[in-house]
Amino acid sequence: MDNKQVTIFPLDKEIRYSAVCEIITQLCRKDISILDVGGEEGALDKFLPDAHFHILDPLVKEDTETQTKGKAKNMPFTNDQFGVVCSADTLEHIPVEDREQSILEMLRVTKDYVIIAFPFRSAENELAEKLINNYYKKFAGTDHPWLKEHIDNGLPSLNQLSKFLDQNKIHHKVLYNQNTQNWQTLMQTYINAIYTPNFSKSYSDILTKYYQDIYPKEDNTAENSYRAVLVISKGGKLPKDLGVQESKSAPVELELLSLIAETEREIRNSLRTTADKYAGKFHQAGKEHHQTHLKLQETQKELNIITKKYHKLGEENHETTTKLKFIRKHYIEATKQRNDFERQLQAIFRSPKWKIANLITLPFMPFKYVYKKFAPYINELFHSLKDIDGYRKLMGLKFGISKFQQLISLYLNYLPFKYLTEKGDNLGVLFLSDEQRGCYRFRVLHQKEQLEKQKFFVKDISVNFPRLNSLIKVFDVFIFVRPHDTAKNLALAKEIKKQGKTVVFENDDLIFDPESIKKHNGSSNLSPKFMELYAKGIGTQFIKLADYGLTTTKMIKDKMEEQGLITHVNRNCLSDELIQISKETKSIKSNDYINIGYVSGTKTHDNDFAVVSPVLIKLMTKYPNVRLLIMGHLHLEKEFKKFHDRIIKLPFVNWRKVTTNIIQSDINIAPLENTIFNKAKSELKYFEAGILKIPTVASNTRPFQFAIKDGLNGFLASSQKDWEEKLIKLIEDKKLCKDMGEKAYRDVKKRYATKSSSKELAEFIREITKTKQT
Repeated sequence: MDNKQVTIFPLDKEIRYSAVCEIITQLCRKDISILDVGGEEGALDKFLPDAHFHILDPLVKEDTETQTKGKAKNMPFTNDQFGVVCSADTLEHIPVEDREQSILEMLRVTKDYVIIAFPFRSAENELAEKLINNYYKKFAGTDHPWLKEHIDNGLPSLNQLSKFLDQNKIHHKVLYNQNTQNWQTLMQTYINAIYTPNFSKSYSDILTKYYQDIYPKEDNTAENSYRAVLVISKGGKLPKDLGVQESKSAPVELELLSLIAETEREIRNSLRTTADKYAGKFHQAGKEHHQTHLKLQETQKELNIITKKYHKLGEENHETTTKLKFIRKHYIEATKQRNDFERQLQAIFRSPKWKIANLITLPFMPFKYVYKKFAPYINELFHSLKDIDGYRKLMGLKFGISKFQQLISLYLNYLPFKYLTEKGDNLGVLFLSDEQRGCYRFRVLHQKEQLEKQKFFVKDISVNFPRLNSLIKVFDVFIFVRPHDTAKNLALAKEIKKQGKTVVFENDDLIFDPESIKKHNGSSNLSPKFMELYAKGIGTQFIKLADYGLTTTKMIKDKMEEQGLITHVNRNCLSDELIQISKETKSIKSNDYINIGYVSGTKTHDNDFAVVSPVLIKLMTKYPNVRLLIMGHLHLEKEFKKFHDRIIKLPFVNWRKVTTNIIQSDINIAPLENTIFNKAKSELKYFEAGILKIPTVASNTRPFQFAIKDGLNGFLASSQKDWEEKLIKLIEDKKLCKDMGEKAYRDVKKRYATKSSSKELAEFIREITKTKQT
C-alpha cells in the first residue's frame, strides 16, 4: 500500500477493503467492471480508481447508473454481466437462510470471479466481538448496531460454506485477513478516538505507522484470524500464489495509546461525575429555593383570598344582620297581628250573640272546617249570602256573618307577613288558577313540586282570593294557569307588572285560539256556558299582557310565539305521590282475557274514540278473549251492543284512584281525531299507563312521537290499518306485550318523574326573573 496520511476512518474498513482490492489486482486488469454487493458507502473506488463500479445495496435511496436498490438473494442483473462480484463484510448481515442463495446469485451475475470477505465463526472471534460491543456500550450507552446484528444472527460458518461449494462443484480458495487480537486492539483504539477529545492526531499517526510497518508483515491463519476471504472462480482456475499481506503483532504504541486514552477518559469521567454531582446539588438547591418561593407566593395568594373572604363575610354579615332586623320587624308585627287575631277570636267566641249565631250556622258550616279549608272563599260567601232574601233576617246571622268577615280580614292581613317570613332569600313563585279540573293537578301541583325540588318558595292560590295585591311584594313570578279575560285578572296582571314582577301565561290547550277550537268537534259536548267561553277563546286578552308563556307541547308553544310571547315547554309529568301509588296498586285482571283499556275522563272524547271504533269491533269479532275497558265518560256506537258482555265500564274517579282502573288493562289505547286542537294534546295517556308497565298504541302526533319510539316502548298508528296490525301484534304475542310494557315503565321513570325536568323549569324561572330585573 502507498504511504499516505490516513484520516480518521474506521481502521477495520480500511483493512477489509484493502484485502479485497489486493486480490482483485492480482486476478484482473485495472479497468474491470465490478459489482460491489453491500457497498453503499462506495469505498472500493478509493483503492481501484480505474475500475468500473456498480453498487447493489438495500439502503440505496434511488436507482442510478452506478447504484441499484436491491438484495443479494435476488439480483436484478443478467448472467455474466460483471467481470468481478465482491462483497466486504456483508455476508454476516444476510439472514442465515439466504446466505447460500446469495452466493449462487453472485456466481450467476459474474463472468470470472466472486470475492467475499467476512468475519467467520470461531470461539475467539465471537468472544472478541462481545468484548468490543460491551466496550462500545460503556461509551455510547447502547449496543454497537452491526456488532449486535453479528451476535443476534451468528457469524457465517466457514466449514458449512466450503462444504456447500464443494457439493455444488464450485472451485474456491479461502484466504485469511486481520489478526483477531489486532482487530480487538484497533477497535478499542478507534472507539477511544471517537469519544476522547484531542486524540485524533495521535490515532492518525499510529495508523500510518501500522499501515507502513506492521500490516504488511501479518501471518494470518484460520486459528488467529478475524476475517476470511472466499475467492470463487467461475472458470475453475485460481493462481497458486494468490494471497494477502500479513503481520505478527499489533503495535505496542497502539496498545499504550489506547490505555492512555482509556485512563484519560476515566479521569475525565470521574471529574465530570464530581462536577455533575455538585452541579446537581446546586441545581437541586436552586430548585428547592424556587419551590419555596412559589410556595411563598401561593401562601400570599391564599392569604389574599382569605382576606377577601373575610371582608366579604363582613359585608354578608352586615347584610344578613340588616335582613334579620327586617325579618324580625315583620315577625314581631306578624306575631302582634296573630295575638290580636287570637284575642279578638276568643272575644267573639265568648260573646252571647256568637253562641246564638253558632247554633244556627254551625250545623251547616262548622267554623274550624271553614277556617282551615275555605278561609279564602268566605268573603265571597258573605257577598252571596247578602243577596238571599230573608236569610240574613234570621236571629243573630247578620252578626255571625260580620264576625266571619272580620276573622277573614284579620287572616288576610296576617298572611303576607307569614309568607314573607317563610320565603327568606329564595325566589318566590305563585300559581294562580280558577279551575279545579285535571289541569290543576298537572299544571299547578306537579310544577309546584318540580320547583320545590329546586329550593323555590312556591304557593298556589285561587284568582278569587281576596286582597291578592298584598301578595305581590312577596313573590317574584306569578304564573296564571288557564286565566280567563276577567277584569279582575287583567287588573291584577297590570299591577304585578307595574311593581316590576313577572307575569307568566300558562296553558296546556289551544283554548286561547278560537280558530283551533272551531275545528275541534269534541267541544260540542260541553255545557252552553263553556261553549260560549270556548267560542270567544279563553285568555285571548290576557296573553297580550303576559311577559312569558309556559306550556306542554311544541305546537302550543308555536301558537303562543305567533302572538309574540316567548314560551318554554315543560311537559306534563308524574308526581312522586302518583308514582308511589302506582307501586302499591295491584291488578285483579283475569289471564283468560285481554283487556284493551281507554281512559276517557271528560265528555269531549267521543270523536277521538271513533277513530279506532271500527278496528275494535273487528278485533272483538275475531278474538273472543278480547274485552273493552272504558274508564270515564264515553258514548259507544250501537255496533258495540253485541259485545255488551265483554265491555266493562268504570266510572270517572279521583286521580288517586285512577291507577286502580288503568292497571286492569293489558293494552292501553290513545286515539285522537286528526284536528289541530288534538295535535297539541300532551302524551299523558302514555306515561299514566307506562308507570303501570302497560304498553300503549297511540295516534301518530308530535307529542306521542316524542314519548314513543315506535316498536320499542309502544306503537304509533297513522291509519286504521296501523291500528289493526299493531293491536294484533300485542294481542297475539304476550311476551312482546310484557316486554314493551317494561320498556315503557323504564322510560317513564327516567323522563317523566317531576325531578327529571325540574332543572329545566327552574332555569327558565331564574332566567326570566334575571331578565326582568335587568
